[in-house]
Amino acid sequence: MPEVNLERLNEFCEAWLRKAQACDNSIAGVFDRFFALWIVFNRLYEESARILINENDQSIFRFRWKNKKPYGPPPDRMAATIFIVRFCGENTLRSALTAARRMENALHFIESGQLYLHEDYTTGEPDYDRDQKLVQCSRQGDIQALMALIYQARCNLFHGQKAYSDAQRPLLEGMNEVLQIVIRCAQQKMQQRTEAQPERFTL
Repeated sequence: MPEVNLERLNEFCEAWLRKAQACDNSIAGVFDRFFALWIVFNRLYEESARILINENDQSIFRFRWKNKKPYGPPPDRMAATIFIVRFCGENTLRSALTAARRMENALHFIESGQLYLHEDYTTGEPDYDRDQKLVQCSRQGDIQALMALIYQARCNLFHGQKAYSDAQRPLLEGMNEVLQIVIRCAQQKMQQRTEAQPERFTL
């Protein structure tokens, strides 16, 4: 596996984090902040997945069973919801997210049915039960469930299935808060691994 160039990775992430910080608080700005943060998150979960695959981490066993090429790119959804949690450490993320006040607003927004994320692909009808289950699991400390909600919201937003609306502000602000926390945790973990395993990273 190619070494991770930590300096270039940090430069990339910090450039997009500055773009996210520069966004205003209009609804368009909140959307733009989410997109900028997702670009950083996407880069980090891809790097995290590559590292875990190279280390034969137990979280990749299911992936390898389905994919005969063990070092092929992992499924995007799996990297964004499972591998990143494994890489950062679920307890670490759970602790860091304890103070995420806006996250609860986002969960309440979904729970109240003001916006649905999943749907029945055969009928096109909202799958509120699936949304509710993920909300409940998120409240119980299941970080993978929380990331699954955010990933699905991202899919809807990026594919234009959710229109610009100020009513979505609680959801977007909550997701932005979570992404910022996960990004910082992933960056810290990268730095820690650099110090512990310098042969796998370049500076």
